[in-house]
Amino acid sequence: GVRLFNPSAKPATITASGANTYTWNTASTNTSIVVSPTTTTSYTVFGSPSSRKDTIDYYIININASSVGINQHNQNSIFTVEQNTPNPFSDISKINYTIPSKSKIDFKLFNIIGKEVFVKSEMADAGLNTISINGSDFAPGIYMYMITFDNKTISKRMVISKK
Repeated sequence: GVRLFNPSAKPATITASGANTYTWNTASTNTSIVVSPTTTTSYTVFGSPSSRKDTIDYYIININASSVGINQHNQNSIFTVEQNTPNPFSDISKINYTIPSKSKIDFKLFNIIGKEVFVKSEMADAGLNTISINGSDFAPGIYMYMITFDNKTISKRMVISKK
């Protein structure tokens, strides 16, 4: 995920291209978004190409904090989401995430065509937390999961395989 800390909160424009329609994790459907992050932030965009209606591409915007002089912080003081393990999986997979303070988080799982297939909200403690996914509850395929904390969303991809 992206670890971006911008204490000055200067606006920046992120633009996507090459698709027919876009959906950002900020809920915008424009080709560009203007952001002013003041905490660790990840920006994800899903794009549906005009040539194939059954395909959705996704992109996670990565910003190298050290190359732009942005401060990095202790892992426990920022919002992070790890890749699920194992991946691919058919039974149980675990997703570890870290939040800096006790808060409600939202977990969403989307199939490859962008349909929301599972939603879970929970109160999570500050520090390391885990969500377990039972692969037998879903059809084999590629899925995207998103965890939202304090209006920030981090997305990752997982593969559920046949047993």
